[in-house]
Amino acid sequence: MLRSRFAMGAIDAGLALVKPSSTIRKRIFIMLSILEASPHHTGHFLPEPFKTYNLIKMVLRMIVTVFRTASGLLLLIRYGG
Repeated sequence: MLRSRFAMGAIDAGLALVKPSSTIRKRIFIMLSILEASPHHTGHFLPEPFKTYNLIKMVLRMIVTVFRTASGLLLLIRYGG
């Protein structure tokens, strides 16, 4: 997971369905809360005003999420998570 940003997201998405309270997910939440509290990264977590292209971005992210979750489940099955 540490070598690949894609693997981390995929495994997190797979664990969200299989083991929502896993240790890996807890560590990711702690990491995100530290980033959110850091003044240098706060802007990434604040809401933005809604624009039309945001709807398109949201639909694309939903499609990517389905594939990421499926690949995460496959990785968990393959490596016995």
